[in-house]
Amino acid sequence: MILINDIEPFEISSTYKTVSDLELDYKSKFLSGYKPVEVLIEALRKRKYRKKSTANTTEIEILNYLVKNFDAILLQQPQDLHKSILYFKNRGWQNYIHNGKKSTKFGIELLEAFGYSKKFRSQVKRGIWLAKQLNIKSCPYCNAQYTIVASGPKKKTIAKFQFDHFFAKDKYPYLSISLYNLIPSCANCNITKSKKDLNLKNHYHPYFLDFSKYFKFYLKFNPDPKKLTVSQVKSQNFEVELKPKHRASATLVEEHNSIYHVSGVFNRHNDVAEDLLMKAVIYTNHMQKAHLKIQGLFPDRITYLRYLIGNYSTPKDTLKRPLTKFIQDISEQLKLI
Repeated sequence: MILINDIEPFEISSTYKTVSDLELDYKSKFLSGYKPVEVLIEALRKRKYRKKSTANTTEIEILNYLVKNFDAILLQQPQDLHKSILYFKNRGWQNYIHNGKKSTKFGIELLEAFGYSKKFRSQVKRGIWLAKQLNIKSCPYCNAQYTIVASGPKKKTIAKFQFDHFFAKDKYPYLSISLYNLIPSCANCNITKSKKDLNLKNHYHPYFLDFSKYFKFYLKFNPDPKKLTVSQVKSQNFEVELKPKHRASATLVEEHNSIYHVSGVFNRHNDVAEDLLMKAVIYTNHMQKAHLKIQGLFPDRITYLRYLIGNYSTPKDTLKRPLTKFIQDISEQLKLI
């Protein structure tokens, strides 16, 4: 829900002044230890000694391209990653990597060569390092689960998240360690999405779109909070809807909800909706103003609203905590914020 190039909302480590600094640091992590380029060059060398064949010649072309363009692919933005995919398809290379149902032997070899498993699976330091730098504490797909790095027994660092590949790593192994194709997400969303073939036109990419500009949560209930009593709040049958903000974004929102079941997930949070409606009944606009007039009680209105709704009230803080987008939208609907 936050763009990676919005440096302040993303709260990237204070070590970096710009996103370019993060990109350079990310790139440097692949100049030590396991080096994919060297593995690709070795695979290329072996093929040059094989008998000539269409398959062998094509694989040599692919490997040559990947060696020459490795640095660029590593840091390509989402739009350019998509262009790389089209380049492979237009040249007929993609068929040598994935046959439409599963990876070819060469495709599996490429995935191993790029070293995603070595660098990002389990508790490998590079994966945890990247998650720390991005500082995304809540899944950008559902905003219902934490995606954090935690301390385990004996001060062991534990990754409480998974890296989702927007462009599936099995189909596009050459994008498996590209910075802008690695999205910290909750296990539920990563597993639910699985190997679905997504595109930037109809699907939400967290580093490409700010989804908060395209959809909002809406709570169906009866009647106006001003006419409700506390006992009536308890008897409500709430229903949460995920609604597009604009007609043009309807397909994007529908596709996202279909893949990640967002409205279904948040319809299980009736207790949160009930709490917000209860607060809307109790904390009227008049009472809020009275609280803010008490000298020294709250430093500013933003701080007051955070404690009132029990979460962050500003869009830039959406990924700091689960349920933030949901609480913000419903609070705005109920005129709490």
